[in-house]
Amino acid sequence: MIKEIKTEKFEGLAVLVPDDAEDFDRECVSDEDFFQLNYLMINNDEESGFHGEPTVYSIDMPCNFEIIGKSTELTEEQCADIVGLSFGVNNIYKSYEDITAVDTAKESFASLMQSIGAYSVNPYPKPDINSEKYVPISDDAKDTLFMNDWDQWETAQEHTGTWLILKRI
Repeated sequence: MIKEIKTEKFEGLAVLVPDDAEDFDRECVSDEDFFQLNYLMINNDEESGFHGEPTVYSIDMPCNFEIIGKSTELTEEQCADIVGLSFGVNNIYKSYEDITAVDTAKESFASLMQSIGAYSVNPYPKPDINSEKYVPISDDAKDTLFMNDWDQWETAQEHTGTWLILKRI
């Protein structure tokens, strides 16, 4: 899954990669308009003959992007290069979810990722049909409310994981 990131001073992509992916690099493909985003993972396929061995996986990406890093591992300085200041005030950063300001570029970046629906942790609790939230209502309303909550959680879960940030160059 790929999501576009666009702020006042940054244009790039967030790419959902497996949580245990590591050693990211780009391999240019001659005479093409894309590069291969390569990463290593331990092979979990027991029937492959390579179980437990590091394996290279690739995703084709447009050529005009460079790797910044995993969203959860970006430094305050890297985040400051992506997000905007709130009302142009130094060291007060913009929240991308509402009109408030936040104290750090990392907080601002986290709000930016939330605003595009790219989560490192699912922001919605997994619904439990037996929780007190659903007890005081009729069975039909209970089922409808539960299914709405389930759909919201499930959709967010599909957008939850490790996001690799790429910058347009």
